[in-house]
Formats: sequence, structure tokens, C-alpha cells
Amino acid sequence: MTGVEVPISHIRSEFEAKLWPQLANKTFYGRAFRNLVDTGNGEQLVAQVFVGGADGDYRDIMFEDTLNVLCFFDVQEDVNNAGFDQQPKRDVNIVFAVNLQTLYGQRNTERAYYDVFQILRVFSFEIEVKKIVTGLNAYGDLSTERLKKYDMHPWHTFAFQTMMRVDYRCLLTS
Repeated sequence: MTGVEVPISHIRSEFEAKLWPQLANKTFYGRAFRNLVDTGNGEQLVAQVFVGGADGDYRDIMFEDTLNVLCFFDVQEDVNNAGFDQQPKRDVNIVFAVNLQTLYGQRNTERAYYDVFQILRVFSFEIEVKKIVTGLNAYGDLSTERLKKYDMHPWHTFAFQTMMRVDYRCLLTS
């Protein structure tokens, strides 16, 4: 594993082990692929994961209303600090769609941010949190056409906009 997948894998493992452990029906995807998909209104950019092994296919993951928590890592295209004497970094949005009623019994958005931040702070060497964006803005430039009906209570969508360290060290030893 190389590149931005290293910190994503570490953070995802911690999310799975420690974030809202009392809940069932939660999925923490790793890196999502940004694919153009025909949605019936032309091609739209959506987040998808590859499922099913060698004969698999891509599946939309931006919202699944059967889950209480959905998370994925939306890696942006550019590599920052790509100079010879700098640590390369990537912009990565960690996107969450959570059912606040199931999580806390009430609409407690700040508590959701705090719970995620408590895990992210352990990775301060690998990640820098820039800001939190909410609502449909959490999806950035991904299409939200099919999601608008889900942007209401008890659901809350938010993203931690981050810079993650890109790990190329294992490539240097091969």
C-alpha cells in the first residue's frame, strides 16, 4: 500500500474500531473513486467503490438509507507540496452521512463532529484538518442530484476537509 491509501487505511481502521461502536448498520468505506455515471440527466460525477472481485463492478456509495452511518474518503486530484524537499500531501474530504436520531436520540451535530475529531487527532502526523463543511456542500463537486431528499432530519451530512500525507517511502526501498 502506498500514497494516500496509507493514512486512509489507518484512519478507516480506527473509525471501524472506535467510532460509534454501539451502532449496527454502519459502513466506513476507504477511498472512493470519482466516476462519471449516466444518471438519466446526463453524466454526473459520483463516488463509487469497486465491489465483487475480478468480475466486480463499481457501486454508488454516496447515500444508503439502510445505514445509520456512512463514511467514505473523497480524494481530490492534485498532489500538493510535490517539490523534492517537501512532504507531498493530498486534499481528502472525509464524508459522513449519519442518522443523528439513532446516534444520540436528538439532533446533536456538534457531538458528531467532536466524536470524529477525537479519532482524527490521533493521526496529527498524517493529517491536517482544514475545516468542516455541512449539508450538500460536504460532497464538494460530486453530484448531489439524487441526494437532495435525504438532506433533512434525522440525517446530517458533513465532511472534514483535510490534507493527508502521501507515503512514497515504500517505493524508495524497492
